[in-house]
Amino acid sequence: MANAASFGPRTATLALVLLPVVLFLGIATHIRVVEINQAETELMLAMNRLRNAYLRIAPALEPYFSTSPHDDERGLAASSMLASFGGRGLRPWGHFLSNTPTVIATVDAALAAAIAVLAVRKAGAATALTVAVGAVAFLVMWTALFLLQRQSLSPLRRSKPRFPTPPDESLSGPGRPYLGWRIAWAT
Repeated sequence: MANAASFGPRTATLALVLLPVVLFLGIATHIRVVEINQAETELMLAMNRLRNAYLRIAPALEPYFSTSPHDDERGLAASSMLASFGGRGLRPWGHFLSNTPTVIATVDAALAAAIAVLAVRKAGAATALTVAVGAVAFLVMWTALFLLQRQSLSPLRRSKPRFPTPPDESLSGPGRPYLGWRIAWAT
C-alpha cells in the first residue's frame, strides 16, 4: 500500500483505520497477561502455604525446598526467584522494566502515540504540536496500563499473611535467594 500510494494521504488513512485495531489487540493482551500474572501470584501464595504445612508436619523436609514457606511479600519474592542466588538478581525496577506486561504496555503506548501523531498530522497541525500530542498520548496510555497492572495486585497487598517470614529469618543461603528489596510485581 505504501509503495502504491507513495506514503501519501491514503497510507495515513489506512494506518488510522488499522492501527486502532492493533492497539485494541495490544490492550486486550496486556489486560489478559496482567490477569494471568495475578492468578500465578495467587497460586504461588497457595503453594507457599502448602509448603508451610508440610514443614510443620515434617520439619526434616526443609533442606529439600528451594522456595519459601511464607505467604508475605518476602516469601512470594523468594518463591518467584525474583532475585538470583548471592543477591545478583534484578532489582525492583529492573524486574518491572523487563516483565511482559510492561513490554506490552510500552508497545501499546507507542501505538497510541503513532495514532495520535497521524491524526494530528492529517489535520494539518504544526510539528511541535504533533510531537507534543504524540508524547502525551504515549504517557497517558502507558500510565493507564501501568495503573491497571498495579491495581491488579491491590487485594493481595491488603491481605494479611497467615505465615509471614520471621523478621530474624535470613532469606539468603542455600536454596534461598537474597532479598534485600521489596517485591516489584506492579511497581
